Amino acid sequence: MTYRTMISAITLAFAILAVPGEAAAADGWARASGTLRAGPDSDYPAITYVDRGASLDIFGCLSRYDWCDVAVDGERGWFPGSRIELLSDGRRVHITRSTAAVIGLSILSFGMADYWANHYEQRPFYHNNRYWRRHGIRPPQPGEIHPGRPQQPVPHVQQPRPVPHVQQPRPVPHVQQPRPVQRFQQPRPMSHVQQPRPVQRFQRPQPAARAPHAGPRPVCVDPAKCR
Repeated sequence: MTYRTMISAITLAFAILAVPGEAAAADGWARASGTLRAGPDSDYPAITYVDRGASLDIFGCLSRYDWCDVAVDGERGWFPGSRIELLSDGRRVHITRSTAAVIGLSILSFGMADYWANHYEQRPFYHNNRYWRRHGIRPPQPGEIHPGRPQQPVPHVQQPRPVPHVQQPRPVPHVQQPRPVQRFQQPRPMSHVQQPRPVQRFQRPQPAARAPHAGPRPVCVDPAKCR
């Protein structure tokens, strides 16, 4: 085993645990122009356009060195490794396994949830379900703190003690009161019924008796005698 091969193996063993935020950046240049993207694939959203010869800060690459995590002009994203040059032994070289091992370039893995939460939370594409479903992750809702973003500790608030449950007395079942005994009422005496008056038989009026005819009354000539 050559010295260079041994150094490469040691670098791969330790760099696989490196995190993008903790990796030391290496100096590099863009040997060809291209698009800086939000992930290691041409299907991810574009961040900015990188001109040929632009200075790059390289934080690490995938295991095949086809994509590298870089920063250019304050923008962070992934750039094709075939378009990047490194400074090795005073000269610019392409990124290969041997040259990356010599300068100690880290091997990274892309975790979309953590990477996007740290760099793209304010970007319009952050809540696009298309990219999250690609990784089998539920997209964060607006205002939700993603696990990839450090959270502020919540102060412990002592909860009030629960009030002990007091068993309510059972309601007394309703007892139907006996109906009062009705006093036997003596029958009222029947009121006097007036007997109907007997029907009086109609009697025909008797004809008045006629006085016997005495004849014509004598004419009194002498008033003194006639008294």
